[in-house]
Amino acid sequence: MTSTADHVATIDQLRVRDFPAQRTADGRVASGPGFHVADLRVSEDFWDADLSRVEEVLEEFEAELSALDQVLTLRWGAPTSST
Repeated sequence: MTSTADHVATIDQLRVRDFPAQRTADGRVASGPGFHVADLRVSEDFWDADLSRVEEVLEEFEAELSALDQVLTLRWGAPTSST
């Protein structure tokens, strides 16, 4: 399991990383001209899982997302629409 601090550290590392001229992938990070995309957390496969396990993991992901949203909102302010 990863923590909010781990996610924020990954985001901070990506913010200072140069963008490559060509699309590249390095582990759980894909980058290209003008972007970086990172898998902060990847779920297990659920081919044979019961629904209670799926719900449990969903709740974990939602809790992590909410915590990360709070930290980033405190840092940079609430998101605004670009339209």
